[in-house]
Amino acid sequence: YLPAPLPPIPEPVPVPVPVPQRRAEDWETIVGGNLLNKLGALVLVIGIGLFLSYSFAHMSPAGRTVLALALSAVLLLAGVFVERREKYRIFALGLIGAGWAGLYASAYAMYALEAARIIDNPFLGSLLLLAVAGGMIAHSLSYKVQSVTGLAYFTAFAALTATPSTPFAVVALIPLAASLLYLAYRFHWYTM
Repeated sequence: YLPAPLPPIPEPVPVPVPVPQRRAEDWETIVGGNLLNKLGALVLVIGIGLFLSYSFAHMSPAGRTVLALALSAVLLLAGVFVERREKYRIFALGLIGAGWAGLYASAYAMYALEAARIIDNPFLGSLLLLAVAGGMIAHSLSYKVQSVTGLAYFTAFAALTATPSTPFAVVALIPLAASLLYLAYRFHWYTM
């Protein structure tokens, strides 16, 4: 005696997934809140780099460096403070990226730029640069957002590009490039 066959299982009917339509407000958010924010952060960091390399008649290298470090720290702290408000989160992330990149450019200038040189030892200059790069990368990774980490890296590269090309600049690019490649591989951030 054989058991009765089971009834056939009906094929599932595919349900079409609606494609969301982009509204004009979405484009305004992308352009105004995201792209222009990143562009503004980039301009700030390039401005800090150019400020460090510009020779002022009434300001010593230590004065320029302290002023650039203070401005960068203010940008970073303002970004961390403003980030707590959800409404201004995108703006805050741009400030954080610009602050870290400004600190990196300032640390670079302390040894590499004559107008801002206050460190004469290349080992100490490299060590300071690596410490700032490590802090920048560690802080940006706490967000686990590709755009935040990418902005921090991009502005640091742009700041180094705006300064004179020296062997120290090439050495300064190595930890940035190596860590960027590692993170892109580790987090599958291939668009970065």
